[in-house]
Amino acid sequence: NKTLSKKDIEIKMKEALNSVVTDKELLKKFTEHYRLDIEGITRYSFFNTLYILLQGGTIATNYASFKKIGRYVRKGEKAHIEIYAPFITEDTVKDENGNPVIENGEVKTEMKLKGFYTRKIFDINQTEGEPLKYKNNSEESGKIDYEQIKANIEKVYKLQIVEKITGGSRGFTDGKVLTISNCSNNEDKARTLIHELAHLKLGHLNEGISLSKAASEVEAETVTYIVLSSLDIDTTHSSAY
Repeated sequence: NKTLSKKDIEIKMKEALNSVVTDKELLKKFTEHYRLDIEGITRYSFFNTLYILLQGGTIATNYASFKKIGRYVRKGEKAHIEIYAPFITEDTVKDENGNPVIENGEVKTEMKLKGFYTRKIFDINQTEGEPLKYKNNSEESGKIDYEQIKANIEKVYKLQIVEKITGGSRGFTDGKVLTISNCSNNEDKARTLIHELAHLKLGHLNEGISLSKAASEVEAETVTYIVLSSLDIDTTHSSAY
C-alpha cells in the first residue's frame, strides 16, 4: 500500500477539485454521488467520495460491508478502486526532559495522524445480490400498486420508465424517459413517478419557463400530495414541501 503525508493528500485534493469544478457534468455527478444515503454503504469523506468518482466508481465499499447487506463480490473480481485511510498512532506523551508523563498512575498517550495509506475497495458493479435501499425509505402501506401505475403511465403518456441507481436523486425526466431510483421501495417509486409526471404536465420542462426550480418543486409535490391524499396514502414526505 502507498503511504502519503498530509501535504501529499492536500495536493491530490486540489488536483481532484480542479478536475470537478471545471467540468459541469462531473460536478453534477459528484453532487449526486456525495448525497448518497444508502443502507449499509459507508459514507466516505468528501475527498474519498470525490476520489472514488474520479476513478470511475459509482457506489463503492469494502467486501465486508457489501456482505452485510446481502451483496457478494462476483468470483474473479479484483478490488480496483483506491481510497485513503488515516494512519494513526498512539504515542507516549513526554515531558520537557523526555520522560513519559504519568496521569492517574498510567502513562499518558495521545493519538497522532502520521499520514494516509491506500486501501482497495469494490464497486457495486462488481457485486450481485440484494438490491440497495435508501436509509429513509417510507414504510410500505400496500395500498399502491406500483407496477400498475408504471404500466399506465407508460401507456397513456408514451413515456419510457427505467429503473437504475440515480445517486442522491430519487428520479428525474427529460420528457421522453422517466428515470426512477431502484434504491426506493415500490411505494416511494410510485410517489416519484407521480412527482416527475407532474413536472412534465405542468410544463416545467418547457424552454423559457420563468418559474424557479424551488417553485416548480413545490408545484410538483403539491400534485403528489393531492393524489396521495385521494388514495389515503401517507403524505408526510409531501407535507415537508
